[in-house]
Amino acid sequence: MKKTLVFLLIFSLSILGKFVFAKEPSIIIVYPKTNPAKIYGTSTFFIGKANPKKDFYINGEKITLSKNGSFAYYIKNLKPQKNTFVMVSGKEQLTFDLISYTPNKNIKAKKLIEFEKTPYITKTDNATLRKTPVDAGINRLAQLPKGTKVFVNGENGNFARIYLNENTNGWILKRELKQLEETNINYADFLAYNFREDNEYYYYEVELSSIVPYSISQNETISVNLFNINNLENNHHSINTPCQKFMGYDSYFEENKFILKIRKPTIPEKKLNGITILVDAGHGGSELGAIGCGGIKEKDFNLRMAKLVQKELKKRGATVIMTREEDIQISLNDRIKMAKDNNAVISLSLHSNAVPDYKNPLENQGASVYYYQNQAKPLAEAILNELTAKTKLSNDKVRQGSLALTRPTSAVSVLVEIGYMINPNDYDMLIKKRFQKKCAKAIVRGVENYLTSN
Repeated sequence: MKKTLVFLLIFSLSILGKFVFAKEPSIIIVYPKTNPAKIYGTSTFFIGKANPKKDFYINGEKITLSKNGSFAYYIKNLKPQKNTFVMVSGKEQLTFDLISYTPNKNIKAKKLIEFEKTPYITKTDNATLRKTPVDAGINRLAQLPKGTKVFVNGENGNFARIYLNENTNGWILKRELKQLEETNINYADFLAYNFREDNEYYYYEVELSSIVPYSISQNETISVNLFNINNLENNHHSINTPCQKFMGYDSYFEENKFILKIRKPTIPEKKLNGITILVDAGHGGSELGAIGCGGIKEKDFNLRMAKLVQKELKKRGATVIMTREEDIQISLNDRIKMAKDNNAVISLSLHSNAVPDYKNPLENQGASVYYYQNQAKPLAEAILNELTAKTKLSNDKVRQGSLALTRPTSAVSVLVEIGYMINPNDYDMLIKKRFQKKCAKAIVRGVENYLTSN
């Protein structure tokens, strides 16, 4: 009886061991996410992980692995339909199929249709007035409030062309406009101009008889043009505001009064005391972001970095507003609103980078910082200089990009890409806690350098 029990126990443990101590596969493919995978184009890449102690091959080609086994493999010329890739690591073998579809290039170019000026009104808040009829890129002129009267004199695809004056047109998506029943071209009256200031802001105010379209740009000065105004040269009024350093501004209407509100330059007396900074951990919840070579999700990396940056900022006396401190999903609009509601001076959105299918992940590495508003370019430069000087990340440049977290003007807003999750060399650095702490200190030092310059 005892022998039977012992035999059953040994047999049971051997079966259990097959499940508990089952050997994990040494080949892990993180991207593409499905096998087979549909690829819309002729190029893509694999990223993943394999056993670094064994030679790794894809279709007979030996692939370089990082110290941790991370790899990226770029495929330049996929043939139509099925492409099979055989991956071998030691005795293990994995077959992966990519189904290639050629993108449709027979897209007809949109044509401009012109007609007489017709009165419309914006039916949504923050209707985007653009330089070109393209819903992307560096082409924004202003965000117009609901109830702005505009004159449409043409259309191109989904866009209406907006007459501003004899020398200037803009574009607004047609879905953001409503045609008025009136047919008369009535401009607004100029009533008054006023300048005032308080401890924190300068205010430039123009009182009109109605809300008008306007454009705003910022280089060495902030320039505003208010259009469709009676009894003014070329029917527009200009505001130019010289300033050594811009650190946040807003433009808006209060009833029929246009207000340009500019924050006075803020220089902390000691470290970052008195400075409110928003720290945004990109993605979260069901929004995973990029997936690293070893399977780490960008949303988790971003949160880790945000908490480290928060800690460093607090050490220096800053007031820190976090968009999230756990794995939850937050809309882009809510993140932007947090910065404005808390009167943040600086907004830092933290991410890790990736590339689209058609690019080679092995040719993209290092840190980059994005800005949209010109006031934020010096901050982007200061952060990137510190990141590349204090870490082993290469310089992937300061870039102007139209991103939700770089477009706001009320705070100086940048988006920091701390390396590429899909580049094996960057990934091996990014997953190390000591390296993450170095990055956090470098980012905060960049903020300090920006605030104390000029």
